[in-house]
Formats: sequence, C-alpha cells, structure tokens
Amino acid sequence: MIRLPEDGSLPEALRRRGVFGQLSRSKFRPFEKGRILATHQKYREAINGANLLLMEWDESLASLAQGQADRCVFGPGNLFFLNGTNVGQNSVAVQGKLKPEEIVEIFQSQSSNYIYSTNSCRKGKNCEAYTQLIWYETNKVGCGQQFCDSLQFSDGTTEKQWWIYVCDYSPPGNYPEHPFFPSTYEACELCNLSPGTRCLRNQCKYCDPGLEPDCLHICVCFNEYSTRTDNIQLEITQ
Repeated sequence: MIRLPEDGSLPEALRRRGVFGQLSRSKFRPFEKGRILATHQKYREAINGANLLLMEWDESLASLAQGQADRCVFGPGNLFFLNGTNVGQNSVAVQGKLKPEEIVEIFQSQSSNYIYSTNSCRKGKNCEAYTQLIWYETNKVGCGQQFCDSLQFSDGTTEKQWWIYVCDYSPPGNYPEHPFFPSTYEACELCNLSPGTRCLRNQCKYCDPGLEPDCLHICVCFNEYSTRTDNIQLEITQ
C-alpha cells in the first residue's frame, strides 16, 4: 500500500509511472459485471484453499479500470487512486469482442504456467494474471472495456480496431509469497475474519455472529498460562 504525502503531491518516482486516479463509469452492463464476478468466484472456489477471501464487485475499482481502458494503451497503468491507494491489474487485448466470462478464462489459462512448489512461473511463461486472479487476500474486483480505433502497445506498435479489457483488484496480489495456502483438512480452515467468518463456496466471508447462526465468532483471547495471544474460533449457537 502506498500513501501520498499530506499535501497530496505525487512523489517524483511515482509521477514518472503515468496516469493516476483517472476514473470513468464502467461500460460493462450489470449482468456482465455479475458474470465476471461469478467466473472469478468459480475459479477461486475450485482451488479449495484454506485462506481465500470471497471476492466482491467494486464500482470504484471498475471506474479506475475503465479509466485505464479508455486510454487505449495496453500495459500496466492507472494503478493508483488519487489518495495513493494502489491496486492490482490484469488486462487483455484482442481483435474481437469477448464475452465477460472469456476475459477471466484468459487469466485462468495461465494456471498451467504456475508451479506452486517453487512459487514461480515456468521458464519463459507468464503466470502473474493467474496468481492475481486467485490471490488469497484479494476480495474486490472491478473491470472496464473499450473498443479502440488505435490500440498502443508498450513496444510502440499499434493495432487498429482492437478491444481492451482491464480488471483492477484490491488488495493487490503478487507479492513475494504464495498466492494461497492449500487446505490440509477442509476449505476455509484458516479463515480468521473479525468479528466473524463463514465459509461460502470454499472462500472466507465476513459475517455477523450475532445475526447469522452459522457464523464463527473470532476473538483474540489472552491465555493466562501462556505468554502468547491465540486466535480462538467459537461457534455461536442459538
């Protein structure tokens, strides 16, 4: 997470990285947003991970992603809100229009390039779009799309009449650690969301233990016989 100085100015090192906080209303229709989100959740559910958070759609992220798509520049960009909060980003550019779920399927297609044991991509392959897709901490996504009369690539080349699709994620992933922990017993076994947590579609979800019978109450309790603090899950029964 990067924060701007109190006066709101951009550090020069960040200023050189391009556009910040360019927002535009997402051009995806409501049902398309739902299909993008459902496809994200489907692939995260299939992992059967111990600590993946349930992902939700976020309109602020969608507006930031649309701002990047509107630029018709393929490559990382517009990665910060004006308050300095940074996001993760996946993008794809194609000549033809994609269905909403096909966008996510392209990110997922990199799964065969990822090696969990070494936490790395196969030699000469990319897998960062996949690891962002299934990053355990990432629980918000928003996407934008744009048809570009001229789409510019990082190498300076351009393509005429191409589509670009951009998805932004928060919190961002792809830090130097594993994108998730596999379950040794059951999905969500490492869920520890406060004040309560439940497992939905093999993913951890915030809940209110006072209102939901199947919500596990999470408290940080001090054990007088120990010098450490333990996380203890208490099931609330009605």
